[in-house]
Parts: sequence; structure tokens; C-alpha cells
Amino acid sequence: MEQYFAFISYKRGGINGTVANWLHAKLEKYPYPSELVAPENRPDHDTLIRKIFIDTKDLPVNENNFSDEIKEALENSRYLIVVCSKLAAKSKYVNNEVLYFLKTHDNDLSKILPVFIDSIEEGLPESLNNTDILRRHCPIYNSFLDATNEINLYCF
Repeated sequence: MEQYFAFISYKRGGINGTVANWLHAKLEKYPYPSELVAPENRPDHDTLIRKIFIDTKDLPVNENNFSDEIKEALENSRYLIVVCSKLAAKSKYVNNEVLYFLKTHDNDLSKILPVFIDSIEEGLPESLNNTDILRRHCPIYNSFLDATNEINLYCF
């Protein structure tokens, strides 16, 4: 049973966290054009892209192991959004989240959306290297500009 439309994987802290939280806020409030989206591709919500998992808001505080909660959220997400940067590329947590998502989603790369910060150079986690994921038009967030700048809104 799908619980999340997407899971946001990112390196905690700094600009990575800022971009991840910006994406989360923008996506959960985005009114998608439902008449243009095939019924099987629509989120569960009638008008908005919801629910988007981000650890800082959706990770429950309970007695379960932290990694078990992350795994469960990954299993129950239709898509994976990976905030990519040089720091994220070196994160074992981001890499493990990508690997686990692929393992539980039939290695379907089409369900993964990389969102780069500033540049695609050296931004992919190891688990996405040597794939054709960069053949797509991947969004690039410009950290030198304000989040409301037209360029970053276009990235969204």
C-alpha cells in the first residue's frame, strides 16, 4: 500500500537541507493539472502532490530502529527525489537510500528524479553512477540565487 507519492533523499545540513525542505514545501502545495495526468499516475490527493516524505517532518519518534523507519518509508513511496551535490554524492546514507529504493522498486530508474544543486559535476551518489539517468533533463537549483528567483522556480 503506497503511503507517499515521493521520498526526498538528501545530505542533512547546509544548502542540501535547505533545498530538500524547499522542494518538500513546494511539492506538497503544488496543484497538479489532474486533467493532464493519467489516473494511474496521479497522487492520492485530488488536487495536490501529496504526501512527500522528508525525514525532518515525517520520521516518527518511536521505539523502532531509525533505519527500519526509513526503509519502510522508501518501500511505501512511489518515487524517489534525490537532492544531488558533491556532499550528497559522498553520503553513505543517500547512497543506501537509493540502493534500497531500487531494490524494492524493481531497479526502476524511471522512478528516481535527481535534483542537482549548482552543477551536475560529481553530484550523483555512487549508486547512480554508470546509469543513463543523466540522459534526462534534470533540474538544477542555483544556490547563489534566492529560492523565489525565476531560475529556481523554473527548476521546480
